[in-house]
Amino acid sequence: GKELFLATTTGTMSTDRVEALVRNAIGGLAVAKAWGVEKPRLGLLNLDGAAIALKILRELEAKGYDAALTPSARGDPLLRGNDVLAGTVDVLVCDSLTGNALMKILAAYPSGGILEVSGSGYGPSVGAVEIPIGIISRATSAGVAAEALLYLARTLRGDLHGKYRSELERAESAGLDAALASRRPRT
Repeated sequence: GKELFLATTTGTMSTDRVEALVRNAIGGLAVAKAWGVEKPRLGLLNLDGAAIALKILRELEAKGYDAALTPSARGDPLLRGNDVLAGTVDVLVCDSLTGNALMKILAAYPSGGILEVSGSGYGPSVGAVEIPIGIISRATSAGVAAEALLYLARTLRGDLHGKYRSELERAESAGLDAALASRRPRT
């Protein structure tokens, strides 16, 4: 497989699952661009709410927001498990729980689950807060911690927060807020 960016959160971008997936996609694109990927390919893992999030991203694309939506290697609109291992996309969008499980499995598999020995930690902070935060866990090896610092430094040098603001502005110009509001459950 190839390396990819796992667009997830250790907290939440939103308490609404579909909105969180869409916002994770926007954040993931910003990180990939800050890393130097000019036109990152984006895909959503086949999870609850992903089909609706994909519809919203397609609506935004139709109105000018370039998300570079990419299907699975099988041609399905949503990504499958084998796409995770194959690195079918540059940015893989997940919810918080699935993303966290994937991070731990992929990072700790070589050690039998004892220590995270591959990868670059949990990535840089993305969102409204512009304080640079890189996240690792108590099970992170020294090598992964070093990679996490390099990851954080490279994305900050690539103007991560500026790229995120730009992605968010472009998505909002294409109707992000209205698209999300139209799909929120009514109480």
